[in-house]
Amino acid sequence: MGAVNQLSRLNQPRKLVENRVSFAGPHAELSIYDTYQAAEKVELRSGELMYCGMIQGKKVIRGGHQTDGLEQGYEIEFLPHESFVLAPSTTIEIDFPDAKISQPTRCLTVEIEADRISR
Repeated sequence: MGAVNQLSRLNQPRKLVENRVSFAGPHAELSIYDTYQAAEKVELRSGELMYCGMIQGKKVIRGGHQTDGLEQGYEIEFLPHESFVLAPSTTIEIDFPDAKISQPTRCLTVEIEADRISR
């Protein structure tokens, strides 16, 4: 019963936008992000290589980079069963158009140290 109570406590949101629960090891970190209300332009920055997998709901992701002095941007919908990889030191903006308390948006990320990948 103790483990069930611990998981229930972890599952209680502390924040309505990007409520994060993380489990870290020596070379990687797994995080689950739940969002319980609609929001726009929420920044996500990756310090290391990050795998992102959509579990529930919908996000709209915006990012970009500069090529020859011109800003090259993109906007994509991120839906369940889809995934992408975010390069180290990259920042994206996320909109949560459909998130609500009764149907949160849920995403899983795995961040892996660059040194570990090199080896």
